[in-house]
Amino acid sequence: MSNAYCDLATLKSGGALNIGGSVYDARLLALLEEASRWIDGYCNRHFYVLQATRRFDGTGRRQLATPDLISVDALRVRPQPGVDLVAWAEADYRLYPLNAAPEQPWGRPYTRLLAHPDSPAHSRFPDGPAAVEVAGKWGFREVKADSGTTLEAGAALAPGDTQLTAAAGGKLSAGQTLAIGAEQLYVTALDGNEATVERGVNGTAAARHQAATAIAVYGYPGPVVEACLQLAAQLWQRRERTAVPIGRDRRSSGAGPSIGAEVEGLLAAYRRLPVG
Repeated sequence: MSNAYCDLATLKSGGALNIGGSVYDARLLALLEEASRWIDGYCNRHFYVLQATRRFDGTGRRQLATPDLISVDALRVRPQPGVDLVAWAEADYRLYPLNAAPEQPWGRPYTRLLAHPDSPAHSRFPDGPAAVEVAGKWGFREVKADSGTTLEAGAALAPGDTQLTAAAGGKLSAGQTLAIGAEQLYVTALDGNEATVERGVNGTAAARHQAATAIAVYGYPGPVVEACLQLAAQLWQRRERTAVPIGRDRRSSGAGPSIGAEVEGLLAAYRRLPVG
């Protein structure tokens, strides 16, 4: 998964590693990605937005627990074994909790689907293996901010292009996930106004974008960003010491507090039990 919860410019800034130049950029970005994947595993959830279709065993009940869910594009069920999946209308189910608001900066994800009580034909989810199929966006929340720049005038982006020309490249940074229309793009390097990007990441499709199109940047919860920053910075600072797996206690004479203790404190409120 190409994704980082903190961008490279922040990691290199005076408030963190205070590194100039670009000699170590690839190594530093790899550390940010590694730290982000550790955070996902520790929290039993991910904070990037994934466009995907998932199947679940039916419960034979009104309620179906799901991993973190942002929105549903389509829901289909198998009424009984051996028959085709049948689409449910949006009025046939509800997303819970009702006040989740995963598209708000203060929001949280939906974690359950409930068959609507006023839909007699679909009052409960069918029983059986892989009886429910949900297509939609998955993750803790979806929050995007205006990057402050656009595609440069006269510089349209074709589906196969991996070089993006921004009107103001200084508004972008390696490690960011961008949104242009429905497509997500991951910035792996930046040289002036030229950004090297991975196209169609996180289940989205690479598309054609017109010149001067607005560019948005995905944001993540503040404690998650800080945890990623601290973890990547400490891994870099200790790169010449004896390697210790992330999350293990790194205390030794003069070594200070463990990475695990620091990061766990930031992430405590975001941990959840895995959904089987």
